Amino acid sequence: MHPCRHLHLVPLLRARLRLLLWADAVGLALFSVLGTAKALQAAAPAVVAVVMGVMSATFGGLMRDTLLARESVLLGPEIYVTAALGGSAGYALLNLSTGLPAGVSLLLALLPALVLRAGALRFGWRLPLYRR
Repeated sequence: MHPCRHLHLVPLLRARLRLLLWADAVGLALFSVLGTAKALQAAAPAVVAVVMGVMSATFGGLMRDTLLARESVLLGPEIYVTAALGGSAGYALLNLSTGLPAGVSLLLALLPALVLRAGALRFGWRLPLYRR
């Protein structure tokens, strides 16, 4: 096969990678909120529910990185766990301190997680690096 034929595949692969990153962002937001909701339904304390939501959301990314034998996104400056924390804490706050129906709380709590992760993907937002 001629080397130039491979060049046509690059834009297709990049487009699919972008699609997967955005699907991962939506999944991260959704699982952070759903994990928190499930823990609260099981009568877990709020702090435990938030931690369970973050764990539910980030475990998939951890498994992906492990299977691909690359450094975990959880260990870098990328806004990933922070986005999950935003969705999880947002749901716990809305659910425990307002009289909103659970579905409305769920939809509203998706927003901080999606905004944080979307900002990281679109604008390159990163957490500051620790320097001694």
